[in-house]
Amino acid sequence: MRLLFLLSYSLLLSCVPSTRGWVVEISGVVASSSGEVLGGSSVEMLDDNGDIISRATTDAAGVWRMPIMIEEGQESIPWQLHFQASLAGYNDGDLFWHLSWLDESWLPIPLTFGPGQTVAIGEHTLPSILLFEQGVGGGSGTLIHAVTGAVQPDVDIELRRGAGAPMSQDVVALDTSRSDGGFAFAGLDSGIYTALVESQGEVGLSTFPVRVEAWGSDNQIGLVAPILLEGELLAAVTWSGDLELDMHLSGPLANYHGRYQVYSAEDVHPFRGDETDEVIAELVLDVPGIEATRVYTLRDGEYRISSFDVSNEQDSNSSAMSDGDVVLYLWGEGSTYYETIGQRELGTAWMGLIYDQEQGILHRPQRFSSDVDPTDVDKF
Repeated sequence: MRLLFLLSYSLLLSCVPSTRGWVVEISGVVASSSGEVLGGSSVEMLDDNGDIISRATTDAAGVWRMPIMIEEGQESIPWQLHFQASLAGYNDGDLFWHLSWLDESWLPIPLTFGPGQTVAIGEHTLPSILLFEQGVGGGSGTLIHAVTGAVQPDVDIELRRGAGAPMSQDVVALDTSRSDGGFAFAGLDSGIYTALVESQGEVGLSTFPVRVEAWGSDNQIGLVAPILLEGELLAAVTWSGDLELDMHLSGPLANYHGRYQVYSAEDVHPFRGDETDEVIAELVLDVPGIEATRVYTLRDGEYRISSFDVSNEQDSNSSAMSDGDVVLYLWGEGSTYYETIGQRELGTAWMGLIYDQEQGILHRPQRFSSDVDPTDVDKF
């Protein structure tokens, strides 16, 4: 995928060759580990060699923005991006994230930057980059099976620095879960890390975020999946605090005849036939702080994974999900993803992941909405 990263729109005028495409303004928030927005933070976009491609500074609300250009025809190809935020008194924070989403609602506003060239401007919000006060610390939690809810002992865990850190990043720590499923890391710079569990025994490839803090961040959930078969998906949500969340997974009906959804009030999607009790998809785990749904048969089309805030559904200005450490997960055959939520986002429904089965592409729309009827499958 060819992306042109721009320090300013004026640079686009002088440097971009004649073509068609979109100028997408990507943005996000830099916040402290306690959720305080951090104005004046430096945010850099880095390439695979660690060289700076683009740079921005957060405003008083902690928001940073960068424009990038996507050529027409390349809009659905995932592109790995690496952002690093820094501010005096804090450890640097890293976010690894890929862009592969162009909202169909973006209008083609014609702008001419060269002969025959037209672009349209869109916006895309990324998860927040969290900064922790300078120092070292630790983080601990429990490995839990996303289908059975059982603790997982004797599982090897690798830790890499940064939210969403890929396997290409260096391993900074190792651990093996104990008999009670417990894991712990210590002596690391405070920040967000990504834990990786490779397929072993009955546990499949899985990743999850780990917070490392000076006073030790405990009681974290390390969610791991079973080994999935070809044509299966497993999705889950985890959260903390007093929230009551409900994960909605929606998928295509047979022959493109609309969509179905699986959630707490409709926990099984139709039987395959009158002669069998096998189902297409079902809610497999529903315990405090965790919900998971398994899809046994995939069809061409989009599978959308959302979190719905049941406890605040009447409050259209609720930011409770942003404060609840909400994480969405998606596993496939030999694949694993997770997505975190942005700070200060308002809404009671968050669509964080979309998997396009036909194209084999994962999108991360970060779409928020309020006043949502949970039975309305079109909203999920």
